[in-house]
Amino acid sequence: MTLHFAVVAREGVFVSVGDRLLTTGTAGSATPWDYLANKTLMVSGTGFNVAISYSGLAYVNGQPTDDWLASLITQEPMTIGPFGRQAIRIGSSRGPLALPEIVDRVISGLEGDLQRQEAPNRAMQVLVVGRSFQRRAKFGRGRIRPVGMRLDNSGRPGAKTKVHAASRELLLTEKFFLWSAGVNATLVRSRITDFLMQETVGTLIDLDTAIVDAIREVASTPTGDQVGDQCMSAIFWYDKVLLRFHRTADSPPARAFTPWVINNGSAFPPLEVGGGGGFWVAGFDLEVVPPFSDDEVPRGGYATGQLRRQWPE
Repeated sequence: MTLHFAVVAREGVFVSVGDRLLTTGTAGSATPWDYLANKTLMVSGTGFNVAISYSGLAYVNGQPTDDWLASLITQEPMTIGPFGRQAIRIGSSRGPLALPEIVDRVISGLEGDLQRQEAPNRAMQVLVVGRSFQRRAKFGRGRIRPVGMRLDNSGRPGAKTKVHAASRELLLTEKFFLWSAGVNATLVRSRITDFLMQETVGTLIDLDTAIVDAIREVASTPTGDQVGDQCMSAIFWYDKVLLRFHRTADSPPARAFTPWVINNGSAFPPLEVGGGGGFWVAGFDLEVVPPFSDDEVPRGGYATGQLRRQWPE
């Protein structure tokens, strides 16, 4: 399990945060399997930007679930190389990415590949949050609209996927939409509702920090051992995107990690980056929280595909 939480504003800016821990076992007696697994994909296509994240079975068809989702989205194989790392892909034989088609592909995977796995608990939730641009011939890009939906499938043979989406009525009356996937998010929802109801809300950075703090509060509870304290977040303003890797004292020194970044012309797998200065990934800025200290930073910098732990080894 895991915990993803997102806040989407009606104006189209949004913050999406998720932890990176994989475990075996059940809540209260879970055993860590991978502290730094990626569970998030940033996807941009024709008229949309979304963050896609999952909770549930960590490996599908023998590959990490985020790689499996990337294959579904791009309709191209995302196989790991001989050194346990993915390669960057530039160019695609497929057409431009369209959000309705991506959602259909994920649902098809949930109702096909997922249900053929041998694991006893195959339930999965896939969270899709972001924004779309309503195209208008006379006025350019057109109005920005929020995107929010969660796809739930029990994994049982023949089970249909339940699509939980914001209704048109909610879009017209609510300022913020709160979405979650994974373990019970009541505590996080309460903390973030209080944050948003403040007289002075603050910035999107402040909101991101508040969500991370709330997820870590869940992780510190006796039954929160399926949630990690190292988190990946994505902040979408109108004109830029910022990825933030929230590390802890247990994080590898001077190393940061990224999610999948997919667009019409390329697919960047989860990366491990290190060194000083700023980081840039496929058009997105990457920030490390807290920043590396001078003592941690080696000379020079590097970026390489993140080493993926396989199941079973």
